[in-house]
Amino acid sequence: MRGTRQLMAATAGSPIAVGDRRWRPGAVRLAIRVAVVVVLAALAVAPRASAATEAQQGAQLLARVQDGRATCSSLTTDDFDRIGEYVMERMLGSAASHEAMNRQMRAMMGSAGEQRAHVYMGRRFAGCATGRAPAGLGAAIGMMGVGMMGASGDGSRGTMMGGSYGPGRMWGHRAGGDGWDGRGTAMAIFMGLLVLIAVVAVVLWRPWRPRSAATPLEILQQRFARGELDQEEFEQRRSLLDGTR
Repeated sequence: MRGTRQLMAATAGSPIAVGDRRWRPGAVRLAIRVAVVVVLAALAVAPRASAATEAQQGAQLLARVQDGRATCSSLTTDDFDRIGEYVMERMLGSAASHEAMNRQMRAMMGSAGEQRAHVYMGRRFAGCATGRAPAGLGAAIGMMGVGMMGASGDGSRGTMMGGSYGPGRMWGHRAGGDGWDGRGTAMAIFMGLLVLIAVVAVVLWRPWRPRSAATPLEILQQRFARGELDQEEFEQRRSLLDGTR
């Protein structure tokens, strides 16, 4: 037992030798921290991709209406909701602005009111709206600065920024364009995991150097050469090692 303690005292503070490799303490803690950051970053993408996924689905539905593959009567309330999400995202220009506007609408009208607004916008731009906007939606639509209501309030297709657009035609873009879909969310998470694996591999393996396991005396000499021990302490610890042989 006394010899073991002397050996530990002589080699304290040195990298740990495992077989023919050496491991630097703290690498695991660093790897865990990096892993947590990468996982959180990957998860942060998913909520934003959710609304964008609905917008992408809405773009595809609107394209079907435009091409005559779907009619107003064949679309469900959820379909119009998705089309409304697409319309809003195209008007606001980004998924982040879209999410922010959705939060404002929920704060103003609640979740049900937010869905009604999306459904109305979807019906309007699909050419399926009948009558005027439901009560309470005018303020929310006005928040976006968009002329959603025609002067007559009929079911004609919506206009934006002084330009007249058919279904799926906004800023000269046809429905079914860019945006996130379910595969985009999965790809973001997959890429995050790949980055995580790469970082962990680098952090855990880069500090390791193939070499033969050093003897306690060699470790002591290396510490003395690095200036970690003065002459007196070096001699004391070397004498302790000599006493354990």
